Amino acid sequence: MSEISTTAQVEPKGIAGWLILPALGTFLSPLVAAYGALEIVSDLSNTSISTLPPGIVPFVVAEAIFNLGLMAGGIVAIVRMLKHKRSYPRLYVNLLIVTVVGSLGDLAIAAALLDSQFGPEQVKPLIRAAIALAIWGPYMFKSKRVRNTFVED
Repeated sequence: MSEISTTAQVEPKGIAGWLILPALGTFLSPLVAAYGALEIVSDLSNTSISTLPPGIVPFVVAEAIFNLGLMAGGIVAIVRMLKHKRSYPRLYVNLLIVTVVGSLGDLAIAAALLDSQFGPEQVKPLIRAAIALAIWGPYMFKSKRVRNTFVED
């Protein structure tokens, strides 16, 4: 007679383990985006528009709008994460992709408008976003904990 195990196998579930880090990032992302938008508007309001290079004002306004969009996306991600929506991991990764593409575009457009080269300080946001995407992108699609946590439609 073989023994049948009556204990169910416990799968990792819930916002714990490594999933805490992207969860914290999700909570912080709207604040970071809002700070970025406010910083841009503040810099623009403290500068005489006539002293700025041509084309920079629309670029700065577009950058502020981009940051507000990231803030809105971050708020939607928080709601989906807290409701354990199946769409949260995909949304999280898409926001990371948008951040990388936005950072790259920001550098390219700023370099063209300002005709200057950038140092490590200006490239840091792009590198940080690319590293986050490289780590958390695969994690969101491969992790058992993510698959077991975000189950609601």
